[in-house]
Amino acid sequence: MTTEGNFEVLEPLKFLEDIEKEARTAKKRIWAQAMEVEGGEITNRLLRIIADGAKKCLDSRLHVDYYTLMVTDGLFNYLAFAFDEKAHFRQQRKKQLFASLSEAGVNVTFTNKPSLLNRIIPTRGRNHMKIVVIDNTAWIGGINFHDRNLTAHDIMVKITEEPVVSAIAETYEKVERGELAKNYSVDFGNDSTLLIDAGRSNNSIILKHACELVQQAKTTVYVTTAFIPDGVFLHALHKASQKGVDVEVVTALPEVLPGVYKWVNRMSQFTIDVKMETIPIHYLNKLVHAKILIVDGNKAIFGSHNFSAKGVSMLTSEIALMSQNKKLIHNLNAFYRHVRYQHLKPHSIQ
Repeated sequence: MTTEGNFEVLEPLKFLEDIEKEARTAKKRIWAQAMEVEGGEITNRLLRIIADGAKKCLDSRLHVDYYTLMVTDGLFNYLAFAFDEKAHFRQQRKKQLFASLSEAGVNVTFTNKPSLLNRIIPTRGRNHMKIVVIDNTAWIGGINFHDRNLTAHDIMVKITEEPVVSAIAETYEKVERGELAKNYSVDFGNDSTLLIDAGRSNNSIILKHACELVQQAKTTVYVTTAFIPDGVFLHALHKASQKGVDVEVVTALPEVLPGVYKWVNRMSQFTIDVKMETIPIHYLNKLVHAKILIVDGNKAIFGSHNFSAKGVSMLTSEIALMSQNKKLIHNLNAFYRHVRYQHLKPHSIQ
C-alpha cells in the first residue's frame, strides 16, 4: 500500500483554516484531542468549530488531558497561585469554557485523572497526543489548543488515506475508553507506520525508532523539537555527528519556553556540557514546538513526541508517524528549511 499524495503539512493558522473548511461540510464527526487547552482569541476559533458541529448534531468530542486543569499559563497551579493573584480567575474562566462546550453538546472528556503523586508532578502520566478527526480526514502533529502554540513554529499533518485515518480514530477511541494499555504500531506497507506510545515507564517505540533512524543515517539528520535532546537520542545524534553525518537540531532559546520548561532545557544543556556529547544546535527566539526528525532526506518521524527521554520517564502517551512518503518528506523538509533559516544565531556546541 502507498499513501503517496495524501499528506499535507500545515502550520498553525493554515491548520485552523483547513479544519474550519472541512467542518463546514462535515456529515458525521468532529473529534479533537490535546494535552493542553486554554481559551484565547485564536484557540476559541478552533473550539467554536467543535461546538458548531455539536449544534448540527454531529458526533463532537474533545479530549483534554487533566494536565490542563492543573496548569495556568505554563505554571503549575500551586506555583501560579503563589506568584500571580490573577491565576485563580483565569483557571475559573477555563473551567467555564469547558462547561459551555458541554452545554453546547460537545462530549468533553478529561483523560488521565491524576493520582496524588501526579498532582505533585503534573507532567507525569500525561496524554500528549494531538489529534483531530473530521469525517474521513485526520490531522496529527504537535499543536496544543493554546494561542501560544497556535503562533509557534509547529505543524499538523493532514491525512486522507482511509486506513491511516481509521487507525488514528481507533487510537482516539482507545484513549477515551482508557484502553491504551501497551505500545503498538500499525504498518501500512513499505510506506508509513503509525507508532503509539501508551505511557509505559522508560519504554517508547517512537524514541526507539527515532534512535534507530539516526544510527542508520549516512548523510543528514535534521531535528526540530521543543526540547534540547537528552538521553539515548542525544547519544545517537552525537555518535552520528562524530561519524561525519550532518546533524542539525533547531529549538528555542530556553528563555522563550513557558513556565518550568525553560529549566528543562537549561538542565539538558548542562548535561550536554558535562557528558561532552556535543551536537550543533540552532536556537530561535520564537517558540519551536514541531517534533520532526528527517534522516538522509528520505525518512522521517513526526507527531507529538519530543524525542526526549524525560518525557518517556514521565509515562507520557504519544502518537507519531514514521514514513518514507516522498511528498510528506518534501513538505517536512520545506518546513524545516523555513524554520532553520529564520534562526536568531547559530550556536554550535560541537
